[in-house]
Amino acid sequence: MVYNSLTNVPRNFKEAIDWLVAVRGDDAKSNVAALCAALFSSLADKTVDKMEMPALEEVKHVTKTFLDQPELANQWFVGGLVKRYNDLINTSPGGLAKYFRVVDESDKNVVKGKGITAGAIVENLDKVVHGTEIFLDDIKSPGEYESAHSPEAAWSKSCTQKAEDSAAVFVGIAPMLRASMSSLELASFLTKLRLPPFITYKRMQQLIQALGYVKPERRTGMTASYVGRALGGFRYETTNFIFDLAGFWEL
Repeated sequence: MVYNSLTNVPRNFKEAIDWLVAVRGDDAKSNVAALCAALFSSLADKTVDKMEMPALEEVKHVTKTFLDQPELANQWFVGGLVKRYNDLINTSPGGLAKYFRVVDESDKNVVKGKGITAGAIVENLDKVVHGTEIFLDDIKSPGEYESAHSPEAAWSKSCTQKAEDSAAVFVGIAPMLRASMSSLELASFLTKLRLPPFITYKRMQQLIQALGYVKPERRTGMTASYVGRALGGFRYETTNFIFDLAGFWEL
């Protein structure tokens, strides 16, 4: 499936990465700054008891479906997210935030409760996009890879009038990004435990496919250690930032 708008919801990690690359576009500085402004505006003007983003609801359910895959859900840190979501799926966003004590009172602001500043969003989102490009360049098969987003899916064409919807997409896929990165990092770490190479290789291939990277679009023979190096652009602080942005709806 090829998307012509950045307001379409990515269904897996591969499409989420393509979404970030499409946001960057030909004018990375301006487009990333615009997404940052939309993110901060969407979060900064909402108190916990009025935290409703209609565009986010669809993304939440798509993300949950993605996380329910056995290749992901069987890992403790992903399974914990899915369980929490299942237990509280009928709770309002405000109720979720209060339940997990993101903030203490319904009249407190989400951004203030998490200590997120506009500057932090700009700095960290830029790192997220940079890490995304490094990862994609290393994992895709040149000449075979097809992005999930067409040239029409550009910030100037699809987000100028719907900036908040695009911000909702990013917030909604944040757990998808975090869970995928953590799963890949764990699979790469297992190579250091001296497990039989064929076991770690098979696990990595199964995981990569579950994330949306299928042959021939992905490189052949990608070992766990190779994927680990491809993740080098994503730093610990960056993945934490991604999860913080998802924290206000507490998946």
